[in-house]
Amino acid sequence: MANFNQMPNEILEQIFDNLDFRTRRNLTLVCRRWNAVLLSERFITRHVSLVIDGQRTLVLHKHPIHRTYPNLTLKLDNAINGDAFKGLRLLPTIVPSPATVKLHLAFPNDPRWVALCEEQQFVNLRTVQTFHLTGSCRTEHPRKPLTLQMDQLRTLNLVCSGVQDLWLVAPKLSRLHLHVLSEEHLDFLLHFIHQLHTLSIVFDAKESFFFYHLKPTSLRELAIDRRQKGMTKSERNISIAFFKRLDHLQRLELRVKFIDSYVLHTIADGLKQLSELSLEVAEGTIELKHIASLTRLKRLRIVACR
Repeated sequence: MANFNQMPNEILEQIFDNLDFRTRRNLTLVCRRWNAVLLSERFITRHVSLVIDGQRTLVLHKHPIHRTYPNLTLKLDNAINGDAFKGLRLLPTIVPSPATVKLHLAFPNDPRWVALCEEQQFVNLRTVQTFHLTGSCRTEHPRKPLTLQMDQLRTLNLVCSGVQDLWLVAPKLSRLHLHVLSEEHLDFLLHFIHQLHTLSIVFDAKESFFFYHLKPTSLRELAIDRRQKGMTKSERNISIAFFKRLDHLQRLELRVKFIDSYVLHTIADGLKQLSELSLEVAEGTIELKHIASLTRLKRLRIVACR
């Protein structure tokens, strides 16, 4: 146990990241370093966030906050009124240089969203490294699309409609989680496909649009969630051709209704460099002989879901 207490904060942070809160608290009985980790600048920067919903923005200017926060969760879930902007204008003094921003837009055509994009007077987006955008970013603004300049953005989580009204400038973006609701989402993806190292994509409809025609040549990790539809013979040629273009892929995760055995066999034969593979299907069987060619595989996960 002495060795455990002598571990550097960086290692302990990684251990605690994989534990629930109760287990973390129990660790205080054997780890004297818990408070040092909990109060470390690195841990605070990653985990401490100011959470504000739409109603609280109305009274933000009436209740001063005397400390700064490294991260922000902002839920614009109320109807707009005159006091909303007054409270939001205080955010730069409370969250001056956010590393992570989670923004939920409950209503389309929200003028606060337009102001955030055009003036960046509420949130300093140029320092944001991780950005979560959910809800509806649709606007009726005369100068479409709205532009977000995010010079330091590395990770983007996009679960929203109206992406055709959004233009994102993010030269360092390498990780993207995208919910595909329409073909416009793939148009958005097309702008970043060549710079991404990690892509997680969820199809909420059966249609895959032109996804299998993309050329993500830099991908190291790929997760595809198509639980509404299987990988069928009708998509055999284009899906096989797609996976053959992934020369640098190391980790693959497929969540599908079912997968054609020939497609699986051919995909595995073309991705012999894979080190991790996860397959999750609701119907049919998966025969291990179809992935026998993956000789470099270090981790295999197969799930039969209902």
